[in-house]
Amino acid sequence: FIESGCYEGSTLGFMLSLGLNCYSCDINDEFAQNCREKYPSSVIYTGESVKFFEEYLPKIDTKSYVWLDGHHPNNYQRPRLFTMDNYFPVLKELELIKQLKPNYQYDIIAVDDLNTIEAEDNPMCNPKEVPPQILTAKGHLLQEYKEFFKDTHDVSILSNGCGIMLCLPKNKI
Repeated sequence: FIESGCYEGSTLGFMLSLGLNCYSCDINDEFAQNCREKYPSSVIYTGESVKFFEEYLPKIDTKSYVWLDGHHPNNYQRPRLFTMDNYFPVLKELELIKQLKPNYQYDIIAVDDLNTIEAEDNPMCNPKEVPPQILTAKGHLLQEYKEFFKDTHDVSILSNGCGIMLCLPKNKI
């Protein structure tokens, strides 16, 4: 299991209960440290997800479930760490998965919080319902995210709740 944004560790704890090897990161040092203490058998990186992916993805060659949820640091008590590059790094994370993760074509990849992507082709985003500090990804269409793995994965959008993009491998070997 590979996750960007461990927050308080609920997803991490669940994945560990299934017996999975877990790798996660958080830009918030307190969140990362708390998860390291709760889940000492996991790899928990403190820092930006892009740097975490650059360091760890090449080392993980097993089939993985990748959960991309490490965005909006301004909304999680870390406004001083906010930059435009780390605010919603999903496109870069997807690029790194494709470039660096061995056998990524067999991984399940999910992106959370699609409702915060303010794009003309995103019916899940209603700027009146999403706090302005987490509206993001202006200038990118939802279609850009959906097409990233179209050659290797079947891509679905689950529009309940916050909106999730789910990429299931076409080849399940």
